[in-house]
Amino acid sequence: MKKKEIDLVWEWERRAFPYYCWIFLSQWRNCRFSLPVYGVIVYKNKVANCYLNLKTLINAGETILRKVEKSSSFLRKWKNFVFKTGKNLHKFCDEIEKLNLDKISDKKLLKIYQKSIKIYLNHTDGVAVIRNSNRALQEKLTQIYKKPELVALLLSTEKRSIMIKEHEELLKIAEVAKKEKSKERVEKLLKRHTRKYFYLPCGYSDESPFSLDDFKRKLKEILKSKKSWKDFKEKFNQNIKERKRIISQLKPSLKIKRLIEFGSTCTYFKDFIRGNLNRLQYQNRRIFEQIAKRTNNHWEDIACLIPPEIENVLKNKKRVKKRNLAVLFSDKKGVHILLGEKAEKKIREIEKIMELKEINEIKGISANPGKVNGKVLIVKKLTDALGKKDFILVSPMTTPDLMPTIKQAKAIITDEGGLTCHAAIISRELGIPCIIGTKIATKVLKNGDLVEVDAEKGILKILKR
Repeated sequence: MKKKEIDLVWEWERRAFPYYCWIFLSQWRNCRFSLPVYGVIVYKNKVANCYLNLKTLINAGETILRKVEKSSSFLRKWKNFVFKTGKNLHKFCDEIEKLNLDKISDKKLLKIYQKSIKIYLNHTDGVAVIRNSNRALQEKLTQIYKKPELVALLLSTEKRSIMIKEHEELLKIAEVAKKEKSKERVEKLLKRHTRKYFYLPCGYSDESPFSLDDFKRKLKEILKSKKSWKDFKEKFNQNIKERKRIISQLKPSLKIKRLIEFGSTCTYFKDFIRGNLNRLQYQNRRIFEQIAKRTNNHWEDIACLIPPEIENVLKNKKRVKKRNLAVLFSDKKGVHILLGEKAEKKIREIEKIMELKEINEIKGISANPGKVNGKVLIVKKLTDALGKKDFILVSPMTTPDLMPTIKQAKAIITDEGGLTCHAAIISRELGIPCIIGTKIATKVLKNGDLVEVDAEKGILKILKR
């Protein structure tokens, strides 16, 4: 990757092991539904920052939208593929959940690991399509309809994702808990709920699965808040009716209709694919633990390798050194990894390119209107905000596990996200001012900064540092 070829845009920051970063870059450069997109991921102490080549990203996104506008076949083929690979993923997870990994041979363990990576790569094709086209689609529809909140409604989904289904089923259990005098039935329902959804928080790093106690706490919160399944169902159905009414009123052309349907499918697939991959992530951890056990390593050190290295460790019973720093990048030839001085040199090069000058104003996309002043709190995990309230929540992205924190915030600001991201949806539901997609908020702002949030215009001003 030559310096003159670097034209990077920051894409995301998250806790993620290098093996996942390798899969991410591999599939982005080799997606069967898109032109190649090349990128760089900097991994430091369990945190990964992803940068994409802007030229290839724009080309891929615009090409996808042209295919969508041309006919309905692209969306149909893509949907069929995502559902098929999702079904294969769950079938694989069902199979290995029944296995006692301690008793299988190294050869069989290697085959299971290789199959897991192949399934991961296939299902991730769906993510590449969403990521590649998200910006272009959002910008195009906003240019046509002018109002971001209207575009957000058009891009909303009429289907319940796995995340929504979990919440809805817990609301149903809450209805039983209100009526049942005996706690035994509620306990039985919660145990079944845990078996079904335990893997949902298992993301790209070392996140712990949900326990029975976690769901008991969530149930108590629901009972305390007095939220009901009936209200949730009515609101969900109202949003669907409102969306249909607006589309009927707007009378979009056939091309725009196809774009709206595609965008709505992307919104649904975000959580659908994420939920599926989280189940596979959990099973991958079991595989890594078994490889580590047989090679006298720690499973996290195994996960810090890239897939070809992991195979080599198992085959040759190698000990591995703890990896805290790496740079992965993709180009026409493949995905590569830099370590040591080469990695440090590349990081300095990227930092110079992405260097931010002194900034007093940050711009993003208005996800929910409102104006408020307050002090910044950078939140990257739930414990960052324990015992605090009335702050301006600033985060790379919000996730369902941050809900207790979000409810204490005066406003939400994120680096990532489009009009259908988690922060946008939740802020509208809670009535909290929200600006998304700033790309730089967590890089510029610091805890305690006094800021003015104008979510009417999508602007945040720094009043005092």
